[in-house]
Amino acid sequence: VDDQNQPQPPGIPGELCLAGIGLARGYLNRAELNAEKFPHIELLGQSQRVYKTGDLALWQRDGQLKFLGRLDQQVKFNGLRIELGEIEALIRQDENIKEAVVTLWRSDNNPRLAAYMVARQPLDAPVLIERVKSRLQQHLPDFMIPNHFSVLPQLPLTANGKLDQKALPAPETATTEAVTAPQNPRQEHIAQRWHDLFNRRDIGIEHNFFDLGGHSLLAIKLIGQLQALLPPRQREQLTLNHLFQHPTIAGLSEQLDIIEQGADRETPADDPGVNLLPLQPAGDNTPLFCVAGGNGHGFYFRDLALSLEDNQPVYGLEAPGRDGSRAIPTSVEDHASQLVQTLRQQQPHGPYRLAGYSSGSAIAFDMACQLEHRGERVAQLVILDSGLIHNAQEQRQLSTVDLLWQSVERIERVKKVNLGIDYQQLVALHNDEARWDFVAERFYRFDIMPEHGSVELLKTNLQVSHQLTAQFMRYQTQDKQIAAPVLLFRASENDPDRREEFSRISHYDKPDWGWRALTKNPVTTVTVAGNHGSILYPPQVEVLAQGISAHYEDVGLS
Repeated sequence: VDDQNQPQPPGIPGELCLAGIGLARGYLNRAELNAEKFPHIELLGQSQRVYKTGDLALWQRDGQLKFLGRLDQQVKFNGLRIELGEIEALIRQDENIKEAVVTLWRSDNNPRLAAYMVARQPLDAPVLIERVKSRLQQHLPDFMIPNHFSVLPQLPLTANGKLDQKALPAPETATTEAVTAPQNPRQEHIAQRWHDLFNRRDIGIEHNFFDLGGHSLLAIKLIGQLQALLPPRQREQLTLNHLFQHPTIAGLSEQLDIIEQGADRETPADDPGVNLLPLQPAGDNTPLFCVAGGNGHGFYFRDLALSLEDNQPVYGLEAPGRDGSRAIPTSVEDHASQLVQTLRQQQPHGPYRLAGYSSGSAIAFDMACQLEHRGERVAQLVILDSGLIHNAQEQRQLSTVDLLWQSVERIERVKKVNLGIDYQQLVALHNDEARWDFVAERFYRFDIMPEHGSVELLKTNLQVSHQLTAQFMRYQTQDKQIAAPVLLFRASENDPDRREEFSRISHYDKPDWGWRALTKNPVTTVTVAGNHGSILYPPQVEVLAQGISAHYEDVGLS
């Protein structure tokens, strides 16, 4: 069960509980402990008394239970619970590892996992570390891979023979990786930004951004900062694709040089390839194209891509014009048409697999309509926690003041901050441009949206997000139906901020949220633990990956 004593689905860790006729009566004269360890919880429609073992386990897809360790040995890292013992056990499986311990370092406000190993015989440390990392990457999600590995002669022990955690060398001094210093001013500029992002100094020009713990928010923030190193007319040419393909300081420095040297070469405004993000391009399976939600960023599908099988290509489809380099689409239909062009540049013909998150569901659905209209087969449409607003009347156009005020209220409620903005302040400003500037500057000052590297980029993204959301609200589905089957994932926790949106979904009271009316084939609904914002991140994203993989053969793609 999870923290709320709700049963966990297969693949998601939870506390192992025992029930049944053989259950103990409890601890003698320990009423408080009995209340904690022997609670009554709702299971399968009835209240049952259980014993909470304190063991961490998960159901495997073959029906067997997998023991992961003790809950009291867990640590919380980047908002996720991690069982250090599970990582240590996998490291010890290497025949050349005698002892291993994994710890969480919290120094300098930069928490990171560090692994310390003792070899059975003298070995080349970098080779051993690379082999251990490769093993972990095959069995663990990215967020459980230690950031630092060290090979020690022996583990430090206390006088009682137990591990002396305080005597372990700090990760910076313990690392065996060579640190190559920047070779020129540009590399120094980039290195300084990496130091600030990761809050550490031991970074060389060949270190991999993602191996250091880089994630979606840091990646987008880094690109925004590096764009500032280029002349204004060339900044939009540096994209997340460059970071994927060249994830080192040396590689990014070279790409910036190439962009600057090609001063007369600009990215064509109608180039569809700029909207395609190769999250995981390798593999033989039919590619999965993921359409971003209201913020237009396709990078947020990265964890999903990494959680799927190695032979499953995954691409993110970003909102055209999100970077401010060109006009954004004028409607959902226009948006879908532009992304169909992008998609067909990568995969000229079907069968196609599409996924849409949040308001991106409308774009993915319309893409399926357009592709099928052209005679192409769409084998599967995956919808991530969204319904469509069927037959809705034209939404009232909000003024810029009201639009921005809604954003301010929502940010303050969700982030639990006071931005120091009131409605009359926005009204008093002399025009809408000043209002956008004012709100963007205040959001930036409070680091509300850390993925944006500059106030101007944040402002552009806010405007794009509002326009895309408004288009989603106006989208009409009359006389539209697809042949593709729909795989709908619904978050189990409904965010209070989505209640107004849900109230406009005609069939929100139905398990399929009305998707059944939009396809000639079945709709499969899967409930995922978590809320609208968390299902794309570990550990919930593992359920998405398992569900998508499980239904791959069902759509005739095996």
